[in-house]
Amino acid sequence: MSLEELYQKIDHFSGDRLNILRTAVNNFTEKHAAQASAGLAYYALFSIFSLLLVFVAGGSYFLDRTHVFHTVTQFVRPPL
Repeated sequence: MSLEELYQKIDHFSGDRLNILRTAVNNFTEKHAAQASAGLAYYALFSIFSLLLVFVAGGSYFLDRTHVFHTVTQFVRPPL
């Protein structure tokens, strides 16, 4: 029994789940999905600081500056 025959029998027994998994992994590697997701995470991480500056500046324009500063720092401090 060859490796291909063994694969076909196991795939048939599992209801073509191995073929679905193989197709998903092939598409993941062909589309360079790991690199795309790493790039997305990189840009999301560095855009958070800019977004935080916009919120502080906008909030300081409408609200008391010290109140906005304390609220934002209390919000940001626990994850750090």
